[in-house]
Amino acid sequence: MAADQSTFFGTLLRKAIRRVIRFYYPTIRVTHAERLPAEGATLYIANHPNSLIDPVLIGIATQRPVRFMAKAPLFEGR
Repeated sequence: MAADQSTFFGTLLRKAIRRVIRFYYPTIRVTHAERLPAEGATLYIANHPNSLIDPVLIGIATQRPVRFMAKAPLFEGR
């Protein structure tokens, strides 16, 4: 797949996910957004019982590229 196709489908997928999430979570409130740097590294830490949705919400709330890290059991078959 060409890079432009990958970018196109990635953008399309992100927009679709944003619409679905905004349907279920119509109000997303970011507290102290002015404290977040516009560039450079930033570490977001989610510690909620429903933390599987937190990365999606963080990705929607920020306009920056986001990379995720999780504990190993989330990737192991049960």
